Amino acid sequence: MESRKKLKFALLAAPLCLVLLVAAAALFVQTRSFNRFVLSRLISKIEQTAGVRLEVQSLNVTWSPFSAELFGIVAHGNERPGETPLFQAKRLAVSLGLRALLRREVDLYSITLDQPVVNARIDAAGNLIITGRAKDLIKSGGEWINPAEIESLVSALPEVALVAVIGRPHLKWGERPVIVVETRDATTVTHASVQAALRGKVPSWWIPDELIRVSRMPLSATGKIDKDRLRVEYGGGP
Repeated sequence: MESRKKLKFALLAAPLCLVLLVAAAALFVQTRSFNRFVLSRLISKIEQTAGVRLEVQSLNVTWSPFSAELFGIVAHGNERPGETPLFQAKRLAVSLGLRALLRREVDLYSITLDQPVVNARIDAAGNLIITGRAKDLIKSGGEWINPAEIESLVSALPEVALVAVIGRPHLKWGERPVIVVETRDATTVTHASVQAALRGKVPSWWIPDELIRVSRMPLSATGKIDKDRLRVEYGGGP
């Protein structure tokens, strides 16, 4: 009698176990499918707002609170083969809108960087804004300086036609920034005016140690400032 009960229980339990296994498999596939969907939409939206081509190593979606984590992020601009990517970060956290998720859409309303990245920031709308190339960053005293922010402020001076900030080796600090300026016709710019344009808007240790005036800024074949040449001529480069 006891063996018949065990057999009957086993016969009833087998289909239930099979159903549970199928449901678990379906849930697993659906979750992986949804994660792939979220990842593709996240990449697409960030690429549109930041104007870059994005690579992501992995994704983790958390349902409470509704958010996603991107790991191993690399953003590419128009760099040539072998050049340093535009932007790199270990982790990027993104809050997701619940209503949009229920519609199987991705509505980003905030992005946060796990660690501050000197050539990227988050604007008031939660968009990722990349402010310069990783290869152009200057490391001084163990801290990063973003030349693009300095160049943006100095280029607003009416006397300045073109401006570039490069790093120069320094015995104490490792590197220090120097600024190279091409002025407009019949105008001049002083180191003091450059310092005044930067003071209070960037950290004091970001202010370049020296101003170099050139009659003509070297340009690359694409019409951009040739910083490699500037580094050779004025930055103590090879």
